Amino acid sequence: MKFILGSIFFIAAMLYSGWAAASTLKVEVQANPVVATERISLGDIAKISGEDKEVEKAMSIFVMNLPAGVLSKSINKEMIAGILKKNRFKTDEMEFTAPEEVKISRKTMKVEAASLEEMARAHLEKGLKEKGGDVIIKSLTLEGGDLSLPEGKLDVEFLPLNRSPLAGNLFLHANLMVDGRLTERIEVKAEVETSTEAPLASRNIKKGEILTEDDFHMGKVEARKENSLSPADAKDIIGKRASKSIQENQPILENMIDVPPLVNKKDRVKIVFESKFLTISAVGVAQESGPQGSYIKVMNLDSEKTIVAKVIGENLVKVEF
Repeated sequence: MKFILGSIFFIAAMLYSGWAAASTLKVEVQANPVVATERISLGDIAKISGEDKEVEKAMSIFVMNLPAGVLSKSINKEMIAGILKKNRFKTDEMEFTAPEEVKISRKTMKVEAASLEEMARAHLEKGLKEKGGDVIIKSLTLEGGDLSLPEGKLDVEFLPLNRSPLAGNLFLHANLMVDGRLTERIEVKAEVETSTEAPLASRNIKKGEILTEDDFHMGKVEARKENSLSPADAKDIIGKRASKSIQENQPILENMIDVPPLVNKKDRVKIVFESKFLTISAVGVAQESGPQGSYIKVMNLDSEKTIVAKVIGENLVKVEF
């Protein structure tokens, strides 16, 4: 009796094994599937049919990830078969078909350059307004044009504007986030014109001329044409000497003017030797030019020695001892 029961159980087990082997599962992998998420399951890239439990299990098998910013990735037939085997599905015991190479692509959305440029313009205008000054955005261009990004909620995060002054050619940088994940970085080139007040020459001024209040007027110039060397106000210009030629309407910068010398090179000068108890004088020849308060080399014509003296007036120098 025990033998008969054992035989029955053995036969039943064999029959069950045979039925299990004769799986009705059918897996048809697509050549170019398009998916909507980063995590790719077999059900995203294949048509699967058969018994409900087997289908449900097979569809949930993890295949790969498509990270943020990666729009497509390939996998071959052998790798898919290996993934099935790892999950206890044998391809030789089911109806399994797949191309030798499968290209998996993310669903994408088109992000137009014009839209991003408008966002960049608004960001730049806000930054320029905070910096102050009269500003004109002459041009603004997204490098690379339209973008194709994974489908999802798009957020654009522009990086702070740190450059000052905000003038000339600027580059704005932004992070494009899709569903909270960094997907792309963009660069927008802008040409900005910022105007500011500066002293402008009222006429053509020759090198060496002494400037008066009639020689300049205040006017607006582009900030990129004006720099930190520009005199702050009129008092920095009046009475100064042009150290180089200045064209009419050209901004007058600090490096274009200097203090006129009271002593010029090769001028005959009076040398005053002064101490607490004695003052004497001599005649000399300036070896170099110098303004008020500067120290220059002077040759004493009496001793024919070169000394260093302080300029204290027109053609007048002093030596303290």
